[in-house]
Amino acid sequence: MAATATITKTPKNPSALDIDAAAWGAAMMRRDRAKLRYDLERAAFAVISPGDPTRDILADLCDSSVDELDDADRQLMRMPAPHGAALKWKLQEIIEVGADGFTGSYSADYVAQTLADIARLLGDA
Repeated sequence: MAATATITKTPKNPSALDIDAAAWGAAMMRRDRAKLRYDLERAAFAVISPGDPTRDILADLCDSSVDELDDADRQLMRMPAPHGAALKWKLQEIIEVGADGFTGSYSADYVAQTLADIARLLGDA
């Protein structure tokens, strides 16, 4: 059996090695499940006729699923990005252009960890 070597790319800032990529992955999976649930419930809601009693029930489920998705997004935004892909996801969330052609406006608290991620992962790039 041949020996295998593990090569670890060292980030520009060694403290980036302390970030738990597994925890990020688990949180992202939670977010993906919440997004899928939300999308499915919204699609079902769209095809149910107004006045159908199940529409009210589904509306409540949609409210619950959007809350779950928001919680998952907030959790990810608070976590340090363990790698560039995580930072990219955060930046895309913050800079997403809406249907009105504008990006959202976020509190300093909401984007603070992303700004710290940029400094940590990019350093003096």
